[in-house]
Amino acid sequence: MITRLALVRRRLLEGPHPWGGYQVNAGRSGVFHVRLTVYPPGTNSAERRVLARARDWPIVGAAVALLAIVGLGRAVGPVLLMICAAALYVLGIVWTRSRSRQLRNTVRTVDAVSVHDGVHDVSRGELSLIVVSIASLRALDENSTRMTAVDYEARWGEVYRSLATASADPFRKPPALAPPRRSPPRRRTDRSTSC
Repeated sequence: MITRLALVRRRLLEGPHPWGGYQVNAGRSGVFHVRLTVYPPGTNSAERRVLARARDWPIVGAAVALLAIVGLGRAVGPVLLMICAAALYVLGIVWTRSRSRQLRNTVRTVDAVSVHDGVHDVSRGELSLIVVSIASLRALDENSTRMTAVDYEARWGEVYRSLATASADPFRKPPALAPPRRSPPRRRTDRSTSC
């Protein structure tokens, strides 16, 4: 039986779901952005931790560099301190990116943006595919205790395969529309009168 502490630890180190995750960000003026990230089926805990570190390092690395500046501020000169903090940050990015390179190439990420202008909803990307996929993956998580690991990964794989074409070009342009009709140029008439 997994304890509550183990679940919290797993969520912090690996992310909220074994299959990946999703984000919904609302913006101003009725704009919202949805991003679905799905790992390949069979991704283990160690691989999820590597992907999470690569994703989180820009923020975590900045915090670590700041702590290094605070901790070593009086012991080292300012120039050397800034060089060390920048080197720590950059080396962290290089290390996490190199460790996760092969894994990142297999992850499927699909984005969609929707805007509501008061009258119409305009969306860009595969919004309906993302919504259906999120619902399927959440239902999969809810029923995970009632299914075998093989069934879980098989259904996870179905969603992963359905995202193959959408993740190739998330913001592909819709087919070109006919150019707008232009009215003929208006003739200027000289209506000036002299007195």
